[in-house]
Amino acid sequence: MRQFREPYAWGEKEESKYAANDFRSKFYKGDWIKAWLDYVSEEALASERNIYELMWERSSDKKEHMPLKLYKFYPFNENSIKCIEQNKVYLNTPEYFNDPFDCTICTNELEFEKEYLLDYIKRTKAIERNVLTQQEKNKIDRSICVDQEEHRGSPYVLFDSVVFHIYYNEGNYNEKAEELLKVCTEAREVFEKSLKTLREQQIRVTSFADLKEEQLQTNMEMWAHYGQQHCGFCVEYDLSASIDDETTAKIVQGALFSCKYSARPIRMSKSNFYKYALGKILTMHQKIQFEKSIIMSFLTKSTAWSYEKEWRMILPNDVSVFYDNMVPFYPVKTIYLGCKMPMDNREYMYRLARRMGIEVVNMEPYYNEFKLREYYVDIEHYFKEKAYRKQKIINDGKYALLKKDIYEYIKDWR
Repeated sequence: MRQFREPYAWGEKEESKYAANDFRSKFYKGDWIKAWLDYVSEEALASERNIYELMWERSSDKKEHMPLKLYKFYPFNENSIKCIEQNKVYLNTPEYFNDPFDCTICTNELEFEKEYLLDYIKRTKAIERNVLTQQEKNKIDRSICVDQEEHRGSPYVLFDSVVFHIYYNEGNYNEKAEELLKVCTEAREVFEKSLKTLREQQIRVTSFADLKEEQLQTNMEMWAHYGQQHCGFCVEYDLSASIDDETTAKIVQGALFSCKYSARPIRMSKSNFYKYALGKILTMHQKIQFEKSIIMSFLTKSTAWSYEKEWRMILPNDVSVFYDNMVPFYPVKTIYLGCKMPMDNREYMYRLARRMGIEVVNMEPYYNEFKLREYYVDIEHYFKEKAYRKQKIINDGKYALLKKDIYEYIKDWR
């Protein structure tokens, strides 16, 4: 069943080959990313396969949600030039991102600490060794794992408070119970190390912006944060074109998602994270849910960043390493040069674009408004005019040996 909607401007009607209540349709009203990941997860579980493989295989099911173009801002440096020359994008780890909360893996630390402690008490027979009594162990079981400022009842039922009072009660220290405090410290170290590993070593990411072209003229934050304070450049990638290698094309499309902006991060299942942190084996269902939680965590950002309209490509670290962290991407259509880019760098970009058949646009301040203007560059004309001016200076001077006919530079001008 084909669905139609009137476009916002003059032109043909948009259409979808799916019903509007199908998550594959561009007119789907719900959270298509969650629906698509749920669908992929169910298939991965049924076939007992890796969720990422199914994401790549089912990448065509998200095609109607893909934008026709994406933008990426770059500083002017050797690595950025390499990305353009090789038509690839570099995937990085979140530790280098400018948002300290980016890709936060969120789960309850106190619940982790409590479960770690209870496991220790059982495993080491701490009650039998008189480290604590059965009654004290029961208090730990019933304790509440929230921060004190979030709890409105008695503070003595909080996990931290219960453990502390086992160790120190009415002015008396229980030296044996000090063992429990050390276990809690160890639990926090394991927790933090596991979070750090998940965030920095398991997944690699690269970011894009789903902007309208006119937003390049007004989004000064993007140019400042990612475009080297207007000294860098912005690349427009053409997603309506194709990637040469079919396998890579599926991986790239399957790994691309729009970010979600929220006041709070995604919460991961405490039991799945606990098993992961302690190196325990997860069931197939737990493993898939765990990986899905990581993906959603990496796609969720604070609402403070919503102006970026970010899309991300997310890949497991081993797949990224297979590509040397430089993954082939859609072709570059246009390069927009920052308004403060030095002339030497600008000319370097002109030559690069001419060699690769890419359009170039100069961004320049429009001083009647707080915005930038776009000027498309006729690269051939620019270099001919430059050569003409240099030669004219010589021709008007006294060095006869260097004089040439400058008509060759201007005969094709319009």
